[in-house]
Amino acid sequence: MSNEQEARLHEEISIGNRAANAYNTYLKEYIEAQSKALFLKFVQPTTSIDEAIEIKRLQTSIAMLEYDIKQDIETGKLALMQLNNQEK
Repeated sequence: MSNEQEARLHEEISIGNRAANAYNTYLKEYIEAQSKALFLKFVQPTTSIDEAIEIKRLQTSIAMLEYDIKQDIETGKLALMQLNNQEK
């Protein structure tokens, strides 16, 4: 493995670790709370079409945020596995 490849793996591991820390410390609870609040707002009988569209947009944004951060976490884990396999 070249030094450049190894440096890239270390960078991906670092990004994954920071993402995991942020997700577990702050984002997980926030995402769960916001998703629940949006669902409760959506099921209210007073929700208009415009409000429902806005709720869907917000829910999609939250889901994309969660997906992206989980991808960073998984990429970091895979980089660590690859680095460990190269060292053997």
